[in-house]
Amino acid sequence: MVSAQKVLKLPAMAKQIEAEAFMGISARQVVIPAGTLSLGERAFADCGSLLIAVIPTSVNDIEENTFAETDIAVICPADSYAAAWCDDHHIPHNP
Repeated sequence: MVSAQKVLKLPAMAKQIEAEAFMGISARQVVIPAGTLSLGERAFADCGSLLIAVIPTSVNDIEENTFAETDIAVICPADSYAAAWCDDHHIPHNP
């Protein structure tokens, strides 16, 4: 289990995560809120500690290099855009 201080929970009002917004953060897990639509270029790049990204069904656009240089697994619904994106980018995921 990931400790609370290592979890980045973004505010519910976040509709998009801008390019390089959280690049290099030290969190172990990021929780994208329901209602977020897009994850920008290199938004979570170079995050050596980041292990898990929780991505809701609402996300329908993830840039090619959103998680560049980050070794993550994604938690997302099986039939979501995020799951298909993970498959295309060889990133492990589970619902």
